Amino acid sequence: MKWLDDLMDEQREDGALPGIVPTGGWGYAWGNGPAWDSALILIPYYLYLYTGDAGALTRCYDSMRRYVDYLERNSKKLLIPFGLGDWVPAKTETPADLTSTAYFAIDAEIVSLTATLLGRVGEAARYATLAKNVRSAFRSAFLRDDGTVGPGTQTAQSCALFQDMLKTPQKDPVFQKLLERIAQDGDRLDVGILGAKYLFHTLSERGSHELALNLLTRTDQPSYGWWLEQGATTLWETWDGNASRNHIMFGDVSAWFYKQLAGIRPDPSVPGFKRVLLEPKLSPRVPEVRAWHDGPYGRIVSEIAQKPDGLEWTVVVPPNSTAIATIPAPSVESVTESGIPLREARGVRVRTVREGAVTVALLSGRYQFRVKR
Repeated sequence: MKWLDDLMDEQREDGALPGIVPTGGWGYAWGNGPAWDSALILIPYYLYLYTGDAGALTRCYDSMRRYVDYLERNSKKLLIPFGLGDWVPAKTETPADLTSTAYFAIDAEIVSLTATLLGRVGEAARYATLAKNVRSAFRSAFLRDDGTVGPGTQTAQSCALFQDMLKTPQKDPVFQKLLERIAQDGDRLDVGILGAKYLFHTLSERGSHELALNLLTRTDQPSYGWWLEQGATTLWETWDGNASRNHIMFGDVSAWFYKQLAGIRPDPSVPGFKRVLLEPKLSPRVPEVRAWHDGPYGRIVSEIAQKPDGLEWTVVVPPNSTAIATIPAPSVESVTESGIPLREARGVRVRTVREGAVTVALLSGRYQFRVKR
């Protein structure tokens, strides 16, 4: 909370935030904007999401609300015309108003959630409506009929999807345009730090996990692999390495390891890992994955081993919590848990079956799933 207190201390009466904290006055006119300033809102939200403790959200609520009000007052028809955008892209810039406006919608949504937690019904409704209207303004300003978002960059296309700025029928055309843009770019990355957060999750979650892996494992410039070949032991600020070589700028790839490869994530509707969501994305190029997360109820484990005759997936759900696990399997009959047919396994309830996946509800415990190929 000390860091958040420092951030709130630097907030001006009109709600403006600087680009650095603490500051002697620098950063209110340049170097800030929603992609940076939203730390005031996103960090308390993530603390709530990952721990179940709403203390930071409620403590920061008034400052969060003032910041969203500041954005609304300084918007142009709910579009945010200022702020650092997709900082240091590999090649092509994405307009900052596009990424800034998306963060405006997210910020308003989180303020609405916090107002609900505080029992402030009127404020919750106001900010929920604002978030809805900002998303509508985003679509009107940036979305074309063919699915192109803004200039059609990798960052623009993936931002619209990752930040949930689209209506359901619009998502497939936007994703198709993203795939086309990546191909046009020679299957190379062309994102800055914001696009690097959006792109890999978007690809993996929409059925193009192999493409995400291809982009992540390239060794030509620009890529993480190229950094490693240059001897990097830390994350750099820029793809070409001509600035700081100790930056967290492109660090969200570590979250991709947990959420996509291991499949571990909290359930926003039951925060604090009271209910764990488990849905790993498989690839023959990553035959083994071992990951854990120490949540409020104990250690969550996801260990995957792909073998010629099938898949082994070890899952640990901590005491006093439950999980929804999506098993990559062709059918219920192809899955056993500790050698027992899935439907007969203790602590397991089959929820849904779709092509290539069986979703089950799990009580706390240790599970050893095996999928026969």
